[in-house]
Order: sequence, then structure tokens, then C-alpha cells
Amino acid sequence: MKNTLNRKSSSAIFEQKLFFVTIFFSLLFAVVAYRLVDLHLLKNEVLTAKSDKQYFRTVSIQSYRGTIYDRNRNILAINLKCQSLYAVPYEIEDPKASAKKLASALNMTTAEGIKLLSHFESTYKFRWIKRKMKPEDVEVVKALKIKGLHFAKETKRFYPKRDLAASVIGFVGIDNQGLYGVENQLDDLLQGEKRNIRLMTDAKGRSVEVNHQQSLERPGYLEGAEVTLTIEPSIQYRAEKSLEDMVLETSAKTGMAIVMDVETGEILASAEYPRFNPNKINSQDRNSWGSNAAGYAFEPGSILKPIAIAAGINEKLIDPETIINCENGRYRVSRMLIREAMNHRYGNLSVRDVLAHSSNIGTIKIASMLKGETFYRYLKDFGINNDFDLEIGGENIGLLAPYSKWSDSTQVAVSFGQELSTNMFQLAAAYGVIANGGYLLRPTVIKEVQADGEVQPHHRQVLKKVISEETASTMRTMLKYVVDEGTGKKAAIDGYDIAGKTGSAQKYDPITKKYFQGNDKMVASFAGFLPAHDPKVVIIVAVDEPKTKYWGGSVAAPVFKDIAQQVINYYGIPSNNPGDQLVL
Repeated sequence: MKNTLNRKSSSAIFEQKLFFVTIFFSLLFAVVAYRLVDLHLLKNEVLTAKSDKQYFRTVSIQSYRGTIYDRNRNILAINLKCQSLYAVPYEIEDPKASAKKLASALNMTTAEGIKLLSHFESTYKFRWIKRKMKPEDVEVVKALKIKGLHFAKETKRFYPKRDLAASVIGFVGIDNQGLYGVENQLDDLLQGEKRNIRLMTDAKGRSVEVNHQQSLERPGYLEGAEVTLTIEPSIQYRAEKSLEDMVLETSAKTGMAIVMDVETGEILASAEYPRFNPNKINSQDRNSWGSNAAGYAFEPGSILKPIAIAAGINEKLIDPETIINCENGRYRVSRMLIREAMNHRYGNLSVRDVLAHSSNIGTIKIASMLKGETFYRYLKDFGINNDFDLEIGGENIGLLAPYSKWSDSTQVAVSFGQELSTNMFQLAAAYGVIANGGYLLRPTVIKEVQADGEVQPHHRQVLKKVISEETASTMRTMLKYVVDEGTGKKAAIDGYDIAGKTGSAQKYDPITKKYFQGNDKMVASFAGFLPAHDPKVVIIVAVDEPKTKYWGGSVAAPVFKDIAQQVINYYGIPSNNPGDQLVL
């Protein structure tokens, strides 16, 4: 009986132990199974990413960047296929000998050779050696047969017209990222999808294979948008050449010119001198990068006078025949003694002659008829101190103190272009108001953008109605008179009606807080349009610090004339004289 009880007790204990063991292994199996499900299903993507990070190195390379064209669809910026050299340092058996051989083959400097050796001896898995190489250099390197050197396919930005319109187009960096101009401002549209080259590594992190399945030749990637500019190459070239000739002739510091379509606001030319070649950007003077036409704000001087006169006419305070006493060349107002340029001594002048002879005193008296707030509003409405959000970037909107901060002398100074600064595009927009019948248009350098198969054309953007058509027509007639009989005679072209205004602005010395008195510190300018009574384009010219001659009428007006002759040819504008041929 006792043995029977012991056997039953042992059996119960065994069964109990077996139960707990079964439960334990069942739970263990469940945990392992859950972990396997977790790793292989729930966390698969995370773990795969970690694995890739350990066994692959990814090098991003920019895809095909969109082409930039001029208005006639001539290429201004395009991508070329090229190859870039990189090293896998651990594969290089003799770093010193290999570096010496490569440096000699590529004509590297001593400093470049030392840097090259440091790359070869580094512990990095990947080192760029030379990006976007010339084809002949690629062949030279391949002929060396140095183990550990490899090539990656890339694209290189190329500007076939070299320095033509470079200040508008801009340029890109080594990774095809836009740095200046349209290349920078429209970078998000121009750049294509990034593509990657993956370097496979072994357990010790050493590169063992290059996977080119995602190379630049793989289809399916989105390319960058195509951008068509408003630039007309024949006008752009003439503007650049005319500026260069005048800057060199007068030993000037710089020169700028803008040509704008008066009906659309499209910029047909934005020229500057000195220029730069975006294909050789690293060898160019940094001061020449970007656009001075947008980024350099200067006191405009007398080319601003038409705004005060247009405001007076539009407010019906004056008309072209109103007589203004110009005080025989000397006029004291608000503690300021105002003199005429070149010590002219004008007596009574009509408003027409005030403009034609660029009388400071006459303009001051006209501006003083306006309330200060009204004059300030007209300046802003004409585009002065406005931010146009230009597609070339680097816009300096200049300085114009709010009316609440005007002193007793501000209205006097501003009326003839002092105590404020403006840029070339603002001046083009301001003269466009007079030329197109009274509307302020936003200047643009973009004609259309083509992205994902869709074309997005530029549309004329009217910002404000500024003056009446009657006022604009009166101003056009008066500005024609400036060229026919006044200070702008050197802008005249036989057989054509030209309208415009000269400017010769003293520059302000921020150190002495006074205006320079010498003639060699001036900005000579001319602003106008043609034909006078049915304008096609506005042309603004400014030459900074000319040395051999100084006045806008003798420095900037001839440049205006030369550019205007090309405009006449481009548009086929007929002469007023029957039988005349186009100006050549």
C-alpha cells in the first residue's frame, strides 16, 4: 500500500515537472518566434537600413540639370557628360609612389601633391581626387593603371556663349548647385533628381565593389526643368561691346546697361563690364560675379528728374509751358545753396526747357509744388526702392527714407536724384511707366519654364497704374525734346525719334559725409526709349567713375545710341525719312 502511494506521488511530481518544463519551453519558443517575426517582418526595413549602412557607402551625384536658353532657344547653359576620379585608399599599394606618379601626370603643384598623398594614406573608404575631368586627363590617369583609382560618371555645367549674359545666367558649384543668377534663383526647378553611386564594403569596412546600377545612365530619373530667358543675344552682345568700349575709353570703374520691352517688362539685355566667364569661374575676379545691375544701388542724379515733373503734370500743377524762375543759377532753400551743373545761369525757363537743360533749380521748384507725401508716393509708384523679386537674385533695392523721416532738405535733394539710391532695373521700370502709357510693370528675365512636359509662359505683370496716358504722352514729347534740343543730343539717330534724359551724379563719400567734388567720382548715365511716340524698348546706361570725360551726355548717351541702333535692326523699326535703310 505504501509503495503504491509512493509511486503515485512520484508520478504526480514527474507530471508536474513535465508540465512546468513544457510551459517553459513553450514560452521560450513563443518569445523566439515573436522575436523572429519582429525582426523579419516588423523591423525588417529598419534592420535592412542598418545593414546597408554597415556594408554600403552611398555617394550622391546630381542628375541632369535643366538647360537654359535665350529667347530664340539658343543654348546658354547645358550639361556635358564627364568623369570624376576617386580613390579607395586601402586598395592603393604604394601611396607615395602612386601619388607622385599621378601628380606628375596631372601637372599638380607641390601643395596639390601633398594633399593627394594625404588622400591616398587616409583611413577613409572613399576620397574624391579630381571632379569633372577633361577627357584627355581621364585617358592619362587610366594609362597609369594605378590600383585603387576609379572613375564615376557625372555631368559638368557648360556655358557655350562663355561670358555672354553671364551676370543673368550665373553659375553652379562643383556639385551642380546654383550659386549665382538664374542658376541660383531657379535652382529647385533646374536641378534634377539626385542619383547615387553605392560602394559595397567587406566586414572590415573596406570597399570591394562599385555598384553602377544606379549610375547616371540609368533611365527613369526626373531631369531638371528647361528655362527660356528673355535675353535677345544680338542686343545683349551689342550692349556688352558698347559698354566695354566706353569703359575702356574713359578708364571708368564699371559700366551697366538694361534693355527692357516696354509692353511686357521682359529684359532683352542686361549688360555689364567687366564681365566674367562662368566656365572658368575659379580664375575670375570675385568682384565681377553676380549682377551689378541688380546689386549695385547708386544715386541716380538727373535721370530721376522726370518723375518729379511727371508728378507735377499728373497732379495738374504744371504743364510744359509753365514758366519757372531758375534764379540765374543760384537758389537757397532750407539751408542749402543750390547751383546748376557747370555753373549755368538760367533765368525764366518753361517746364519743357527745365527738363531739356536739366535745371536743378527748376526741378526743385516743381517738386516743391507737390506735398511731400504725394511726391514720396509717386517715387514708390514709379518703382523706386521697390523689391521686384528679380529672378537673377542679389537685388539691392537701394535707400529711400520713409516720408516720416524726411528732413527739410530731403524733398529738395530727392527731386534731382540725391539722398536716395536705386538700381538699374528700378530705373528701367520707372521709364517704362512713361513709355507704356502709365503702368508700372515687373521686370523679368524669364520667358517660359518647361517642366514635366508642361510649358509655363511668363505673363505681363502690371503692378500699378501710376500716371494717366495723357501725362505719359506729354512726358514722351518732352523727353524727345531733350534729345533734339537739350543735353541728350549725342543719343540722337538720324531719321528716328529718340526720347531720353541725361544724368551726371556726384557720388557720396560715407567717410566725410559729403559729396565728392571732383569730376572723377561721378556716375554718368542716360535713360530713355524709342521710338519716342510708340516706344518698343527702354534703355538705361550707367558708367561708374569715368576719368577722361564725365557727363552723361558725352559718356552714356553714345552707348545708348549704339544699343538703340541694334534695337532698330532687331525690330525692323522704319525710319521717319522715306527711303532710309535700317541703321547698321
